[in-house]
Amino acid sequence: MKIKQKCLGLFWNFKRRLDNLLFPLQAGLKNSSRVKRPVRRWKILYASPVGRLGKPYLAKIIHRFGHENFDYLIFVYDDTTFPESVFKNCQFVYEKGTLCYFFKKYLTPDYCQNYDYIFPWVDDIGIEDFSCTSFLDVFERNELQVAQPALSGISLYSHDITLKNLLPVGRFTDFVEVMVQVFTREAWVKYWELIEPDKNFWGWGYDYLAKSFCGFQRMGIIDCETVTHMCCSTNKGNTRLENHRLMQELFEKYKSCTVSEKKVLGELV
Repeated sequence: MKIKQKCLGLFWNFKRRLDNLLFPLQAGLKNSSRVKRPVRRWKILYASPVGRLGKPYLAKIIHRFGHENFDYLIFVYDDTTFPESVFKNCQFVYEKGTLCYFFKKYLTPDYCQNYDYIFPWVDDIGIEDFSCTSFLDVFERNELQVAQPALSGISLYSHDITLKNLLPVGRFTDFVEVMVQVFTREAWVKYWELIEPDKNFWGWGYDYLAKSFCGFQRMGIIDCETVTHMCCSTNKGNTRLENHRLMQELFEKYKSCTVSEKKVLGELV
């Protein structure tokens, strides 16, 4: 598995550099392979820490998701600038930090109270095969509280359960990974309480405890809508050893909670 992950990482780094040479930032965005359907039912907050390498992926996300239903809150953790027109309606916060530091500080219950859904994503996600409208249709039809699109087979991944399954729609699970989670407003308020205010800002262990700590009853991985984790972010975390220590401390702190076994609990419709 480590060899496969390393090879995929090299492939995506090569592809990113080639794309940057062949195409300007917004090139090709109007020629999406998926038909873009209008979304008129939801008010959604997309929030992400974004740096130099994540900028092209953010441009594609904005083009695909649009502004009719989405607001974009972007945390810039390096010296990247965003003067291009595609970013003109985004809100930017320039501050050093990592994933859950920003989410805890800025995505407070009060800030998120007017949104139906919260998309707290990382900055190196490819969405060429993803339809937000179809994803949320499945989300609502199954009355999910938190879910994620499945990861494509060429993604860099940490948990086998997150990879695309052959089921036609998806799976109820007890685990949704910190990376491309989608929450209802009410579910986000509960999850936000789990995020520690002073450490563990890469979120190690939050996804393992979310179901038990937050009392979630309906979590899922939606296989009919996939994204690709490119693993080329510049927003790197602690060493793996340090993150593991933080996760164990979190488990000890909430030892009355049940740790996810990364189980499939049923089939989505």
